[in-house]
Amino acid sequence: MDALAFGPFDLRGVPASLNPGMAGDQVLLGMSVLKHLEFTQRGDTLILRALGS
Repeated sequence: MDALAFGPFDLRGVPASLNPGMAGDQVLLGMSVLKHLEFTQRGDTLILRALGS
């Protein structure tokens, strides 16, 4: 089964693609991932939580 795991999150069955043009350890999360998370920005910090947590 395909999965995307990062930090405390483990999402399965989420459409994704890799962008080899991203520099270093940068990652771009699209709406196919973000719709499974609650996110809040406080200053320059983005806080991610699993929906329902």
